[in-house]
Amino acid sequence: VNLVGRAALGSGEFQKAVQSFDKVLQMKPSYCYAMINRSKAYIALEKWSDAEKSLKQADQCDPNNSLVWDSLGFVYRKQEKLDESLTAYQKAYAIKPSSSIEKSIDEIKHNIEVAQFNAEASKKEEESRLQAEAEKKRLEEEMKKREEWKKKHEDQ
Repeated sequence: VNLVGRAALGSGEFQKAVQSFDKVLQMKPSYCYAMINRSKAYIALEKWSDAEKSLKQADQCDPNNSLVWDSLGFVYRKQEKLDESLTAYQKAYAIKPSSSIEKSIDEIKHNIEVAQFNAEASKKEEESRLQAEAEKKRLEEEMKKREEWKKKHEDQ
């Protein structure tokens, strides 16, 4: 059944792969590689939360598998959970260093910096907008008072 799942995964039949790996896990609940392969099928289907769940299960039975953490880093990245992604990639790198994981770490760090910069820029933009609105309101009130004063003095 596991081989059928792997064949389905390799041939792009991802839903069939998920079903096969689910059967494997019903027969052997602690088979870590079936959990990892099932997560690959979920990733291909872009079912990020299912992939995350499957990878977390795989981590429980094999916490020193760098593929689990590398894949989890990717899944978190796709869900825009950048801090979690960075942590996962760092764990993968600590277990088994590779240039591809190192590149992913650098990219996530850059994405975090960009997100922080954008958040700060948005905050400053909002502050400027609020200040401009307050100034506009102040000027409108001042103009209204001038008009009232002018009207009051013209009537006298």
